[in-house]
Formats: sequence, structure tokens, C-alpha cells
Amino acid sequence: DALSLRQFMNHFRQVVHPWKTIEVDSDALLNVFKEADEEYKRIYG
Repeated sequence: DALSLRQFMNHFRQVVHPWKTIEVDSDALLNVFKEADEEYKRIYG
């Protein structure tokens, strides 16, 4: 029924939300490493 579906969707969103946060944080971390790698190559060839 509609109530069960709504409860499922709410629970599903609670499960997915942390993974979206992890995605954003990991993208930021990858950018830090990319910038560091570029700087290293620029300085040390």
C-alpha cells in the first residue's frame, strides 16, 4: 500500500544519503591529489 511504499522510500533515502556525501568528499580528495601531483611534476619534472 501507499504507506508502506512511503516508508520504504524514506528508509531508502536515509541509506543513500551517506553515500552521496562520500561521493562528494572522495571527489574533493581526488582533486587534492591531482593538484599535488601537478605541483610535484611542475617542481621536480
